[in-house]
Amino acid sequence: IGPGQSPGFVCPSFAGQVAEIAEGSRSEVRHGNLSSKRDFLDVRDVVRAYRLILEEGEPGEVYNIAGGESRSIESILKEFFEIAGINPKMSVDSTLFRPVDREDHCGSSERLRLRTGWERRYSLRETLEDIYEEAVANLRLRV
Repeated sequence: IGPGQSPGFVCPSFAGQVAEIAEGSRSEVRHGNLSSKRDFLDVRDVVRAYRLILEEGEPGEVYNIAGGESRSIESILKEFFEIAGINPKMSVDSTLFRPVDREDHCGSSERLRLRTGWERRYSLRETLEDIYEEAVANLRLRV
């Protein structure tokens, strides 16, 4: 996840809806499955990991790039609420549910860390704040 991600993905979608609520042009957040958990990682950290793998990785070796912690979709949405300082209504939208949705996705980048020294630099909060700031800026451009 990160700034520049397509609005069709969960984080920029939530950020856009929350920004619209904060500015008064929307009344509620529409969402799908909030109980599913994902291992969210900033794209800037992922790109840095790719570079390190190219420079220092062992050819033929498999490296996972992951944050190592799963967070529920609900916790991500509520963090956007905290960032915006709002507590809006929420409504379930069945069209936003995935046909197949594993309950928990979490990875380990231990091999990558041991081989290259890679560690995430962006906290999830920093990434969500950057995504939200981008959503607010995009709203201003529409006016």
